[in-house]
Amino acid sequence: MSRQVALLFYISQALVIGLHPTAAIGAAGDSNSLRLGGSATVTSDYLFRGISQTLGRPAIQGSLDIDHDSGFYAYVWGTNVDFFPDAETDDGARTEIDLAAGYVADIGDRWSIDTMFVRYTFPGTRSDFNYDYNEIMSTLRLDDRVGLTVAYAGDVDGTATESWYYKADASFELPATVALDISYGYFDLAHAYGTGYAFVSAALTREFGEAAATLAFYSAFNGAEQIFFAQAEGSRLAFSIDFIF
Repeated sequence: MSRQVALLFYISQALVIGLHPTAAIGAAGDSNSLRLGGSATVTSDYLFRGISQTLGRPAIQGSLDIDHDSGFYAYVWGTNVDFFPDAETDDGARTEIDLAAGYVADIGDRWSIDTMFVRYTFPGTRSDFNYDYNEIMSTLRLDDRVGLTVAYAGDVDGTATESWYYKADASFELPATVALDISYGYFDLAHAYGTGYAFVSAALTREFGEAAATLAFYSAFNGAEQIFFAQAEGSRLAFSIDFIF
């Protein structure tokens, strides 16, 4: 989210978005099987597009996911949030719940395209602070290692103005079963806040069976200081532990 504002780093950052289903519905080898799963995450700082959504404080997150062999998937993902410093106005926002559905299609042997609809909601927020909005996002990926993402929202942060988001990312396998993920993004919020901003991230992740530990660096710049509180923007480190089930 932006005033404040993935499977993860692509929980992204997955996008932060946890599509790690493990329980299958249907017989083995059934091309029409559904898989159910989820994730639980503890992180020292919840960052979305380079901006802290908890003012540098910890967050507990979780997802429930479903996907089908055809390429369709859906998930619900939740986390705690805190957008205003203690001395500022209380907007009532304490929780974010995202609902998403999408489709992944292969293009030949090496390319794929992932298009999804995301509904960002912030239940409990005061009526005069309407942060809820929808976004359409598409990612073109090569060999599951290099990606280009474009996203559009027509009512970003409930401001009745549009936004565009662009990101390039790459993943590398390092020794000792460690993965390095790097990204550069630009969030165009000019219609809502008079400017956009850029960010970079680099994350090291090591898997331990059904768990993973991630140490990530984020830096937001080129306009971020004009939109967000000092407690949310700038450069920072975040450590998280993910459990997949």
